[in-house]
Amino acid sequence: MNLSQTEMIMELLEDDIGLTPLDALKHAGCFRLAARVSDLKNEGHDIRRTWHKYTNTFGEEKTVASYWLVN
Repeated sequence: MNLSQTEMIMELLEDDIGLTPLDALKHAGCFRLAARVSDLKNEGHDIRRTWHKYTNTFGEEKTVASYWLVN
């Protein structure tokens, strides 16, 4: 069974973990997580976003979004 990226993202969100763009790329081959989350929100799913700051290996401060599904 071939799932669409949106379906794969939904399954990952249902696993009750925070989903980052890197997770989406790794597990669903999805480069545009925010777009897929928008599609799911338009379908009526309650998905929230949190921002996390981290320092990369070059010492630069970066911010990444993490999404989760509210049940």
